[in-house]
Amino acid sequence: MNGRRRLSVPAIAAITLAALASQPAVAQDDDGLLPIPPDAFEPGLLPAPGDEPPDPVAPLPEPEGEPPTIPDGDYVGAWGLGGSWWLGTAGFTLVWTGEASGPIDFSVEDDALEGEWSMEGAAITTTRGVPVAAEGSTLWSATGTISGSGPYTTDGSGSGTSSATVVAPGLGPQTRTESYSFSGAGQLDHLLVVCGQVNGSWQQRFDEAFAGSGIQHSITTYLSAIQIDSDDPLDTEVAELTELVASANLVQPDFSNPGPSLSRLTQIVAQAEGLIADLGFDFTECDPGEKFMRIITGRVQDILNSYLVHWLGQGPGIDLADFRQAITLGLRSGAIGGGGPDPAGSLFLQLQAEDILQREFDDAVGDDLLGTGSDPDRVIEVVLVAEQLGMTLDDPASTSEVTAPDVCLALGLEVSAC
Repeated sequence: MNGRRRLSVPAIAAITLAALASQPAVAQDDDGLLPIPPDAFEPGLLPAPGDEPPDPVAPLPEPEGEPPTIPDGDYVGAWGLGGSWWLGTAGFTLVWTGEASGPIDFSVEDDALEGEWSMEGAAITTTRGVPVAAEGSTLWSATGTISGSGPYTTDGSGSGTSSATVVAPGLGPQTRTESYSFSGAGQLDHLLVVCGQVNGSWQQRFDEAFAGSGIQHSITTYLSAIQIDSDDPLDTEVAELTELVASANLVQPDFSNPGPSLSRLTQIVAQAEGLIADLGFDFTECDPGEKFMRIITGRVQDILNSYLVHWLGQGPGIDLADFRQAITLGLRSGAIGGGGPDPAGSLFLQLQAEDILQREFDDAVGDDLLGTGSDPDRVIEVVLVAEQLGMTLDDPASTSEVTAPDVCLALGLEVSAC
């Protein structure tokens, strides 16, 4: 206790210890998977009780069928995790926010993968809403291996330190610092393998650690690697890739204001495009046809799915500027639309987007495109986004399909105005 007296106030025991006691099973689960110590707290970044918790990420469902195999070769890249988990109960809210990232390198020969990884992380947590406040921080590091021939599995161990301060009325701050260790295993899922790029995660294993705990989370995991010439390790480019994918994983959806998160992802996609150009991939060698990937395509899919699920759950009248920004990002990154690296995932997102646009169109048109219940400006806006997405809309007043020129002509406008 760093020379300070141990807390014994009933309120602290009933609230703080109850919260802390609930964490080790989640922090370590059966295999000690998650490097989340039971006493790491920090104020200021997360909602107080009564506020809305962070908006959760909704990753795409794991595709059916056999996952792709990684071609023979040498690969370098980055992997990590980021996000929040939170627990709300009578009288208080406990929220953890952290991120971790590090290099990963592996070789594949005759379909057998062998490699190593390391990771460093930091987290802050806070409790609020009771006479006692607990806050602090934690740091950890871990190393391990990755192997297999599909599925690909990871194994490793790590250690860290955490410092927690509990503040109670009339007692002042009480601080404790502890060391801890953890070990665990995981399995790569949602693999995308295109033209020397590998995207993936170990999200399913992570979600299993929280299952049944009563704790909500928005933590997502990532792996992004590129194939290299064994004689050129590309240290500078790998450092840039590590920073890029770590930045992407820290982008969280904000349903009340989607614009900033979508803009940030667009910036990161542009950085990914620059990195791909610097790496000088010869895409003709792998004959991808229309297939392409922008390093963080998997992350973009997860964020887009989060927003589309949210917009589907709303009634008509969504902000079409946000929606159009999301579609533009998806098309640019290969997360949605034809020619992407994940046809099943792209189709899944496409169908959700089409359902939303048809709903918005029906609402804007009303009973008749030219009737008093119609909103021509919004009709045109919806139709233009639909054309960007490559879909046609159904006219609710007939059995015909609708295009932008159709709408312009019906409204007596020049087609060029649409």
